[in-house]
Amino acid sequence: MKIHALVGAAAIAVLLAGCTGGPNDDGPVTGNTGDGDTGDSGTGTSADDCGGLTTEALEAVFGVSLDGPETERGNNDQNGVTWTDNGCDWENDAADLELDLDISVASDFPDGKLGCVDLGGIGDIAPVDGIGTQAWWEFGDINEAEGTLRVCTADALIDFEVDAESGSWSSDELRDAALEVIRPIVEG
Repeated sequence: MKIHALVGAAAIAVLLAGCTGGPNDDGPVTGNTGDGDTGDSGTGTSADDCGGLTTEALEAVFGVSLDGPETERGNNDQNGVTWTDNGCDWENDAADLELDLDISVASDFPDGKLGCVDLGGIGDIAPVDGIGTQAWWEFGDINEAEGTLRVCTADALIDFEVDAESGSWSSDELRDAALEVIRPIVEG
């Protein structure tokens, strides 16, 4: 019973640490379903928990009111590399808009070294210049407009994903909105 209490306390500490992934990061939260969502803390989430990103800033960029943020701890396995992340999600059901920010630091990788993992997916992937040390944009519009901006810096791997109604955004429009959102986090 003590072990379960300690695991629960560690999970709460990790969630309260937010997106910082600092030196006291205890690794992945147990019980993750694998979909990146380990539950929602909803209320009490601050901009610091989300890399400094605020709901108001997102509303200004996307032009709709948003619910959130809800914090999450996720597990990733891409191109043979595994890592965890801390993130925040926002949504507007009426506008069919979902936003997901995930930030990983060196302690989120098994060897303790930050990795810059190429995006891999079913959409069109293109490099993005002028932000971070490396960046990519992935976009697809099959059943919904889906875009992911991945930016690597010396200190973090940052993903910003947008799911919107099909046909509501072009790839360039969505990429530019994602860059507007991510740039202050990268340059902050």
